[in-house]
Amino acid sequence: MIARKIVVAVMVAGFLVPFIFMRTLFPFYRFGMFAEPVKGEAFEEKFEITYKDGEGELQLFYAPDVGLNARSFEYLKRNYYYRGEGEKLLEVVSGLYEGETNNWTLVHLRQQDFQPADTLDSISLP
Repeated sequence: MIARKIVVAVMVAGFLVPFIFMRTLFPFYRFGMFAEPVKGEAFEEKFEITYKDGEGELQLFYAPDVGLNARSFEYLKRNYYYRGEGEKLLEVVSGLYEGETNNWTLVHLRQQDFQPADTLDSISLP
């Protein structure tokens, strides 16, 4: 009976001692409902298609202008870029436009924390 009381007292003390020596409430903020999201390097990856119109001005390709869904086209740009088939996408897109256009380019951009976007890569039609 005494041994049982000693075992229970040691277990309770073993559970409570870390909380006695704790100087901050950091462990409570690390887990559970008080947890903050893990903060990593926040950046946004973008893909843009640009071209020069008949007057030689640089224009940004806007998918809904030719009847394409903007969100689906974002997926296509990313997919074609990472498969290494950016030129194929540019050939298809340039065929959708009527009129004189040239210098089609797929640009891979990375924007971090509201800073100006950095150009990582660009693919142009030959």
